[in-house]
Amino acid sequence: MKQLVLTLVTAFCIISVQAQDAQICKDVNIRFFSEAPLENIEATTKKGVAAIRPADNSLYFEVPIESFDFEKDLMEEHFNENYMESNTFPTAKFNGTFTSDIDWGTPGEYDASVKGTMNIHGVDKEMNDSGKLIIGEDGNITINSVFKVKLVDHDIDIPKIVIKNIAEVVEVTVNGTFAPSK
Repeated sequence: MKQLVLTLVTAFCIISVQAQDAQICKDVNIRFFSEAPLENIEATTKKGVAAIRPADNSLYFEVPIESFDFEKDLMEEHFNENYMESNTFPTAKFNGTFTSDIDWGTPGEYDASVKGTMNIHGVDKEMNDSGKLIIGEDGNITINSVFKVKLVDHDIDIPKIVIKNIAEVVEVTVNGTFAPSK
């Protein structure tokens, strides 16, 4: 019994220490832009959540698909129902690690590269990308990244009738400021 209690206390302490190492952002700003011959489509959300753990260079993002706001209600409806099937695939996620050298204890701007798995529309796709990471004097971390997503890589079908309205590759912009978790 003593061994069980000691094991549980040790596990709780390890989890607590790891959680304290995390930097959290509860309002990640995500924008996607589709440039097509007949119509540009843009949507944004500030409902993404993310965590960075400098101790192991890990990075995690999650965004509810239905949280994206569009200029036109009909675009939003088609996006959720016809393309993203957000009732079936409610979130998009990224789970990965920073592959560039970042001195987490030194304020400054870093070119940051990440490698991991992006899950959109229920399909996992390995990705490598880059962006800017800024460590502030207060220890908070800000990230800025722009990358491309091919719809076909995530089994998102574009009917031929609207192929000139929707780009096959969408530009995604991610911005967020992380603060130590409490």
